[in-house]
Amino acid sequence: MSVRSRPVSVRSSQSAASSLALNAAQARADLAVAKARAEFNRRKAEANRARIEAEVEMDRLQIEQAVAAAQIRADTLETELQLLQSDNEGSALSELPVDEPDQRVVEWRNEEPVLNVVQEDTDTKSPVISQPSHPSHSESASHLLTAIGLGMNMPKPEISTFDGNHLEYWNFINMFEVNVASKAIDDRSKLTYLIQFCVGKARNSIANCVLLGGSEGYAEAKRILKEEFGQAHVIAKAHLSKVLNRPQVRPNDGKGLWDLARDMRRCQTVLSQMCYSADMNSSETLLRIQQLLPIHLQMKWAKKAYAMMEKLTTPDFKCMSSFVEEVAKLANNMYGQNIGGSYPKNTPKWKPNSKGITSLTTTTRRPEVSLTTETRLTCPACCRKPQVRKV
Repeated sequence: MSVRSRPVSVRSSQSAASSLALNAAQARADLAVAKARAEFNRRKAEANRARIEAEVEMDRLQIEQAVAAAQIRADTLETELQLLQSDNEGSALSELPVDEPDQRVVEWRNEEPVLNVVQEDTDTKSPVISQPSHPSHSESASHLLTAIGLGMNMPKPEISTFDGNHLEYWNFINMFEVNVASKAIDDRSKLTYLIQFCVGKARNSIANCVLLGGSEGYAEAKRILKEEFGQAHVIAKAHLSKVLNRPQVRPNDGKGLWDLARDMRRCQTVLSQMCYSADMNSSETLLRIQQLLPIHLQMKWAKKAYAMMEKLTTPDFKCMSSFVEEVAKLANNMYGQNIGGSYPKNTPKWKPNSKGITSLTTTTRRPEVSLTTETRLTCPACCRKPQVRKV
């Protein structure tokens, strides 16, 4: 009995060992999952902390910007008040009498008073103070106050947000430079405004630059936006694709011509400012734009291009844009929209009569009268007694 029971015990021990190995592998897998989950939670907490710090930093920068603007306004008003007081004191001193025997003349040179002693006048003992040749401080102060008032009362220019569209990058950067970056503010405030005016993937690209500090973060944010959304060949491709990827304009389609002219003018302006006009002036581009025009306008452009080449002038994108804009204006005025139209239906017609004399006749339509079995007639003299007549 002991010999036969030995294989059974061996098999049971092997199954127990395999189950223990499986349990150990499961435990190791659970441990790895727990570690991965802990690492994910740690990174998530760090990301949330960085986001909260960035929001706190942006709030602090906005508060500093408001305080700096208020301080500048207060300093400006204080300076203007001092100028007005000094001007009032100068006018008061000019009216005071002087008991000295000699006569003094006050001359103004480079906005500073200089006293020159002149020959004594025997008839009068009071000094003669000459008036300054330049505008008074009161006038300059009033002009400055007027400018400040206009700046405070005029509506602020609105800057459209940038969402990463290549077509809008050049306009956004120029508007930001004019309305924000050119002002007397530090780089940290510029970075805050730049992040504020970006949305979507554009903001996600530069959101972490606020952690780098003032000048470094602002320069890095501009570099990221330019490399990701502002490369010249990418912008040129986007504008040319918007111009070329459209159906052919139908005859007498004024709206389609205006859309084409608008997109061509915008493409020409942006690419010229970027000094990247090689692609838009290529012959392939001009030929594809010509194919977008109706047949009669293709013929007109061919004649104009031939006349330019006869004068040793090469047609370019700017010339074609001007041509499309001109024909769009022609197609959208009163006479251009009337091309191919029909006259009104109720127009008078000239018909010859039997005597050979033409006469003007008009077609009139008689009112339809529905006939029924009974028609009620009323007496013209007495309307109270209607009579009925069967038809």
